[in-house]
Amino acid sequence: MGVVTRTVFLTGGTGFLGAQIARRLLAVSDVSLLVLVRGRSDDEAARRLSRAWWDWPDVRDEIGRRVE
Repeated sequence: MGVVTRTVFLTGGTGFLGAQIARRLLAVSDVSLLVLVRGRSDDEAARRLSRAWWDWPDVRDEIGRRVE
């Protein structure tokens, strides 16, 4: 059996609850997150998510790696 990659689709990632869920998932598992964020471009959406997660650099630094 091959390696299984798990991806979680997360809505509300810029809100308080979504950020807490993202923190927990990234801290205790090997999942990747696909986060729904409004933005005119991928870069704008990434900046918006980064601002929402500014207080948790360990999670914020995963944007572009395990967080898409």
